[in-house]
Amino acid sequence: MLINGNTNRIHVYGSSGELLQTNFGNRLLNKRFNTPTLITELPNSRVAVFDSHSKKILKLSFSEDLVDTYNIGLATYCLSANRYGHIVMAHQKSKTEREISIRSSENGYIIHTISIPRTVRGVVESPIYSIYNNQDSNIVALDPLSCKILVMNLNGAILSQIGREGFRLGEMENPRSLCLDAQNKIIVADTKNNRIVRFHSGNSNRSEIFLQEVYRPLAVAFDACDQLVVMTAKCLMIFNYKSSVIPTAPPMY
Repeated sequence: MLINGNTNRIHVYGSSGELLQTNFGNRLLNKRFNTPTLITELPNSRVAVFDSHSKKILKLSFSEDLVDTYNIGLATYCLSANRYGHIVMAHQKSKTEREISIRSSENGYIIHTISIPRTVRGVVESPIYSIYNNQDSNIVALDPLSCKILVMNLNGAILSQIGREGFRLGEMENPRSLCLDAQNKIIVADTKNNRIVRFHSGNSNRSEIFLQEVYRPLAVAFDACDQLVVMTAKCLMIFNYKSSVIPTAPPMY
């Protein structure tokens, strides 16, 4: 199942790119989204959507029934689900403080919070667009202002900073989204450079251009069938993913 949110609509696609539902959740959400919509799929056929108007998480079923609401009360820049089905979010606590919280998808209770260090240039000035728990239970975050990937442990200590601004190998321009494959390789939508890049084992010296000439890639994710999904400014691209193979022409929908 693939889910795409934009300014005021949520679209649900099948694993082959077929459109299953359009305008999903509009009667409940009242078209109050900011851009981009913060949305992630949860276990048991549930969807979590952050409503920026009320600063709440709305948990919906695919039949568009409202299952539960969780009051967050903070400006939120990122929403994802980890491998345990917990909700991982990045918030703004104040003008200079940002925080990552891990919450239960069952009741919204906070399991863990991480303060983002102020000493890292750019992180407190810009949203953290993508956050994932990797296989080592670290947090992997993408900061578009500094064009860096930050790997942090659950105490908030920065273990590594990957990437830099530019157009060469190991560099990014206005990256918008990341995801991790089964080998913990980091795949990034390098938006302004119109490509998808991949970093090996958290090392910027081991990187490659995974897919070139992709017009304005905005989001990357893996679906339940382990297919890599790329949402661009023009289309949805879906292709079978193999960590050792660089694709040449993925299908577009």
